[in-house]
Amino acid sequence: MANKEVTVFVIDLGHQMGDFQEGREQCDLEWALSYFWDKISSKIFSGRKTDCVGVIGFKTNETNNDMEDDEFYKNISVLCPIQQITIKQIKELKKQLVPSNTNIGDAISGIIIGIDLISKYCGNLKYIKNLILITNGMSYMDFSDSEKIAYQVKHMSINISIFGIDFDSYSYGYKEDFKSIIKMNNEKELLKFANICNGTFASMIEVINSLNTSNFRKVHPVSLFNGTLTIGDPQNYPDVVEIMIQRYPRTRLAKMPSAHRYNVLKKSPKPTNYTEQLTQTSTNSNNDNKNEYFSEILTTKNYKIEENGSEKEISKEDLELGYVYGKTIIPTSIIVDELKYKTNIQLTILGFIKNKSFPRFMAIGESNIIVPAKTNLNSKISLSSLIHGMLKTNTLALAKIVTKTDKCPEMIMIAPSIENEFECLIELPLPFAEDCRNFKFPSMKKYQISNIETNSSIENIDSLMEKYVTKMDLSNTVSDTYIQKTNLLESKYIHNMAIYRLNQAISHNAIYPNSELPNLLPKIKHFMYPSINLLKTCEEEIEKLSILCSNEEIYSSNTTIN
Repeated sequence: MANKEVTVFVIDLGHQMGDFQEGREQCDLEWALSYFWDKISSKIFSGRKTDCVGVIGFKTNETNNDMEDDEFYKNISVLCPIQQITIKQIKELKKQLVPSNTNIGDAISGIIIGIDLISKYCGNLKYIKNLILITNGMSYMDFSDSEKIAYQVKHMSINISIFGIDFDSYSYGYKEDFKSIIKMNNEKELLKFANICNGTFASMIEVINSLNTSNFRKVHPVSLFNGTLTIGDPQNYPDVVEIMIQRYPRTRLAKMPSAHRYNVLKKSPKPTNYTEQLTQTSTNSNNDNKNEYFSEILTTKNYKIEENGSEKEISKEDLELGYVYGKTIIPTSIIVDELKYKTNIQLTILGFIKNKSFPRFMAIGESNIIVPAKTNLNSKISLSSLIHGMLKTNTLALAKIVTKTDKCPEMIMIAPSIENEFECLIELPLPFAEDCRNFKFPSMKKYQISNIETNSSIENIDSLMEKYVTKMDLSNTVSDTYIQKTNLLESKYIHNMAIYRLNQAISHNAIYPNSELPNLLPKIKHFMYPSINLLKTCEEEIEKLSILCSNEEIYSSNTTIN
């Protein structure tokens, strides 16, 4: 089960948050809310019912909290109680998260309201508790009891983050000029507060720039296999090695968000079996009276046969399973099912191979890790010995795994790994022979170079091609004619542009339905086109190869050439 998590945002909505600072085209509040909306959209995408959010605004025109009778908690409002955020809450928050007409309201009191919300919602249950304060720090703050509050935050295991608009950041190299004395004192006290409760203190410019990097979704460690790792054949040989192990996911393929088809209706239909899950929403944020009703389109299948010149409908139970081989239908009989390969749950190492003999292109699928069974000391010692032995001999293990009785066996490659004193085996699935297609470039010696004016030989063309390929090495970056190695080809810097762009479009349309889609981030866009700097370094080789090989642009048959 996923960890339960609750996040409370405490946002400064003072009148000064509507000012435009540091030459920005957005006011301070709009600029800071770009971080807030990014976090909200990511939580909506996750779809986790156990990931809840609450929003508190201070310096608001009105007061709406459980401690509103106390004068210290005036102009503080709970805009959204802790709950799972949906599109409906986003529309309500967009109307509420605007600069107010006052600068009265204490940030520390807002933190206390946030602590109270978390305490009442979580109780004594185990939660990941987050509290995020966003402020410009330009108004008076009461730090008289801040140390006691900080220790309370630490005692409740709340992860607090304080993000200040135009706060100084020495690590990021940013310093605001002409800062007021009030803001300087607030920064100093807020930093002290964050240090006491082991929280995070950062400038908003640093936080906003961190949004330019796409985050990875962590794989939840759910046990996939509990059993025995066997080396040898226990049915034919008595001397076998058996180690109790557990198997967990390591990497998983990122998938595109799923979509559904809907009918747009002007009137609410009568509830039927097909419309029990109707979603009513307003598609016009400027006119709440104009509502449209979305009814999901369902697909049904009917099976009919021709009989005596007419069609007769038959039930699915009367159908017989079969295979389509070309245009021939081959029915599946009971005998075929009885010939199914019988297997038992197992994980067996079939043999060992040298590391260098394993083709690296095969290791492109999802991976798992194999660790010793919990509370089993013998398994830990045995698996550790196997891992160290494989590392010492530089070998990999070829294994067969069956995760369920009578399930088809899978061939896997097992590699040893020791990172930060954590020992495990990494499991990689092996493809079928039919999935591996070997394509080779045709030999250039079989073809005659059509350009007779040059006396270049095949060896010269090979040399030019080698230089071209070397200069187009994507692990290099060029700046000021100097070639340096880059880490942009590491897996953590490589993104699926289709998934990223679709998620960006969905979240942007939900929050800003009337604005254009923003441009791709530079770190994402550079995967779409070859590096201009790299192309400039090999212009000479490209031109010579084009002339020598008589390269011509090939047009598609569907393309009309004027």
